[in-house]
Amino acid sequence: GTYVSEEGSSETTNCSAGTYSSTAASYCKICGIGSYSAEGDSECKLCDAGSSSNARGASECELCPAGTYKGAGAGPCIDCPVATYTDEEGRSECKLAEPGTYVNNTGSSESTTCSAGTYS
Repeated sequence: GTYVSEEGSSETTNCSAGTYSSTAASYCKICGIGSYSAEGDSECKLCDAGSSSNARGASECELCPAGTYKGAGAGPCIDCPVATYTDEEGRSECKLAEPGTYVNNTGSSESTTCSAGTYS
């Protein structure tokens, strides 16, 4: 993607990383959260499942941290809901707590073993 910075000019400038433009643009648009672009791209690319860009205008994606996940498509990494967790980064879904364990907070990276005399 390139743009023409001055009206009447025939000189084009590459859009910077994190932005994009279509043909004959007068400015570059910013990529949204969950997408990215390299310098001169004409469109933003979506981050893979398990990764996201943390802010608009990203030039790359980062793996979702433990305790969060993201499926395919645009958007941020999301905290795992109660009763689920992820103990690794870059996950596309959360795991259910195993029998005999529980998770009582969102965004958990581990499950907790039930106390003696209790179960789940």
